Amino acid sequence: MYKAIYSYNHADWYVRKVLTQAKAYAASQPSAPDSNADVGSNAIVQAAYSQLGVPYVWGGGTINGKSGGGFDCSGLTSYAVYQGTGHKVKLPRTSQEQRHVGASVPRDEMQPGDLIVFNKDGWGHVGIYAGGNRMIDAPKPGKSVEVISLAGYWENYAWDIRRVGWASDEMGDLR
Repeated sequence: MYKAIYSYNHADWYVRKVLTQAKAYAASQPSAPDSNADVGSNAIVQAAYSQLGVPYVWGGGTINGKSGGGFDCSGLTSYAVYQGTGHKVKLPRTSQEQRHVGASVPRDEMQPGDLIVFNKDGWGHVGIYAGGNRMIDAPKPGKSVEVISLAGYWENYAWDIRRVGWASDEMGDLR
């Protein structure tokens, strides 16, 4: 692998950087549908899990399901929270807006059904914590809704954990 990358760019620093990124990406690959995801106890997780395999579509997804043939990250979370709360909680449309709803939760107190919002330099991404250090995610074009590990790649970004919906009685009306 080292030789192949080096043949593309004859710089040792570049090869190390590519191999480090490849290792982090490999650690975040989807797990099998029978993964450690805690599907049984949380309706938000169940709603998101039911969409495994649905294609990523930029701007796709509403509170009622996929649109344009699929979901983007915030479309998936909007759908899962709305469905999982019995149609009581509507999230804002974008991950950046979802970053401000519900209650902030320390990372070591995450529970299945919490949103994990990642932010870096003007972009955002959001997924649903599934338990077992895993997230249900609509990742990017060319991929589908999947369960991924939070180890590796995602550890490089700031996390904002938001508890919405399933504990909404503690937070008031989020609609």
